[in-house]
Amino acid sequence: MQLLRGVLVLSAAGIGLYLVLMKSGADPHGAAVVRDHAAVFATAIDTELERLAPACITIPGAFPRSPMWNHIPCDACKGLEQAGLLAFSDGKYHLLEAGEPYYSRRESRFCFGEVKVREIAESLPVHAMDGTRFVSLKYVPEIHSPAPFLFTPEARALGLPEPLPAKGGGAPWLGAEQIITFAFSDDGGVISVSPWSGYRYGKYAREREAGAWH
Repeated sequence: MQLLRGVLVLSAAGIGLYLVLMKSGADPHGAAVVRDHAAVFATAIDTELERLAPACITIPGAFPRSPMWNHIPCDACKGLEQAGLLAFSDGKYHLLEAGEPYYSRRESRFCFGEVKVREIAESLPVHAMDGTRFVSLKYVPEIHSPAPFLFTPEARALGLPEPLPAKGGGAPWLGAEQIITFAFSDDGGVISVSPWSGYRYGKYAREREAGAWH
C-alpha cells in the first residue's frame, strides 16, 4: 500500500485525539493515552478504514472492460476471473452473475466485507520530533460479513485481508494485526494520518507486517 493517505481534518474524533495528545506531551508513559482513550482512537481508525476499504478492490471503468482502460491496467481482473466473478471474452472482461452481489457500479469496485477495529492491542509512548508528535499503535481488525471469496487463495494473491476465526472457531472473523501512526502538529488542529500512517518508531521500526494496509 502507498504510504500517502488522507488527512483527518477537524473531525469529531480528530479534535478529540488532538486534545488528548496535546495534554500528554511527549511523556515516556504516553502509551497510557491510547489505553485511556481507546474508543477515540478506534473511531479515528474506523474513519481511515472506511476510506481505505481494505476488503474492496476498485476497478476504474465500467464492464465490459478491456484489460487497459484509459491507460489504466486492470491488475486485479485476472484474479477475479480465476475466482469466477469475471469472464474474459472478445478482448474484454465481463461481470458474471456470481460477481454481481459484490460489485458497486456507482463506486466501480468489488467489496467482500467491511473492516472495523475490534480492539486496540497495544501502543507506544508518544514520540516528539521536529515540532510533530506521533503516537503509534497496533490494532486488531474485524471483518464483518466476509464474502466466501475472501477465504480463497485468489483473494490472498490480490492482497485482500484473510478472515481468521476467533478462538473457538468462526465469527467474529479477525484480520492480522495492523500498525498505524498518527501525527499531530504543534501549530494547529490538523490531525494527519498522512504521510505518517506507515511511519515506524521504537520497536515498530523493526516490524514490517505482511499484508499491511497503511
